[in-house]
Amino acid sequence: MSGADLETLLDQLDVSGIDGMLDSADTLWDVSFGELVSDVIFGRVDLMEELGNFCYRILFAQWEANKNYLVCILLLAVAFSLLKNFAQVFEKSYISNVCFLLIYALLVVLLMKSMGILDAIAESAVGTVIDFMTAFIPVFATTVVVSNGDATAMAFYELGYLIVYVIQWILANGIVPLVRMYVVMGLLDYIVEGGRFSKLTDLIENLISWAMKVITSFVLGLNIIKNAIAPVTDSFARQTLRKSLAFVPGIGSTLTAVSDLFLAAGGVIKNGVGAAALIVLILLMASPMLKVGVMSMFYRILAAFVEPIADKRISNAILIVSKGGNMLFKLLTTCTILVFITVAMTTLLGGRG
Repeated sequence: MSGADLETLLDQLDVSGIDGMLDSADTLWDVSFGELVSDVIFGRVDLMEELGNFCYRILFAQWEANKNYLVCILLLAVAFSLLKNFAQVFEKSYISNVCFLLIYALLVVLLMKSMGILDAIAESAVGTVIDFMTAFIPVFATTVVVSNGDATAMAFYELGYLIVYVIQWILANGIVPLVRMYVVMGLLDYIVEGGRFSKLTDLIENLISWAMKVITSFVLGLNIIKNAIAPVTDSFARQTLRKSLAFVPGIGSTLTAVSDLFLAAGGVIKNGVGAAALIVLILLMASPMLKVGVMSMFYRILAAFVEPIADKRISNAILIVSKGGNMLFKLLTTCTILVFITVAMTTLLGGRG
């Protein structure tokens, strides 16, 4: 089958819903899903160079966007160090405590604003993935029906909407609030020396880690089971159809060749659509993951920098926000992995038989 024939078949694929979603999303560059599928099939995609340039831009963009917060936090840490040394000349120890509470209150306001920015980035990214999957699932399921069969298509359809459910209700409405709670409890823990919420923050951190590991393992297991059974069923049906066509007098061999050609073309289109979806997923998640990761790294560096000159509680408070950002980064990574596994395994394993 020629490239022109494949282009004609691609034109019949309705990707308007995906294009509409991509128009409103923040991606590395303006992209049309139909054109991207065509570029993937004919080998015209150069993603690595664009990703490298984009990572460079994000790093400096995040520094410009957050340098005021970082400088203010650093100045607060230095100011408290000076005030603490000055308060030591007085006999009353409560003066030092009052100085700490004043500085710490300002610090908490700045840190919570920063955490709010991270939350907004994560929530927006999760919503984008949900919108993309909602638009993509029917399109990809259609190509799977043509190339593999209805059993494989139904397996992907069920798994795809299961992923949407997991991302929306467990990750977005469950894990993200737990991360907020972890940061709030962590900041409250350092108001007084000795802390009162350390065990609670450890429990929340463990719950978040366990939840994401269990979800990933669960989805991976379902994908393995579905993609081990459904393609075999479809392969049996295709072999039965081919043998039936071969028995048609006079034109049996022609019908078999045409059906093989049709299935091969459908497989090429399915693989192209699947690969394009993985590329789009990278484009959609690269920006929020880099933003959250870079901000978390900045706050971890700042915590290490102020530890020698400031009260240990201040550096620990900064570190709590860094850990909260790291949890959001892991959440976005888990969200990406869930979609990546489901699409990739259907694309690679679904065509056997």
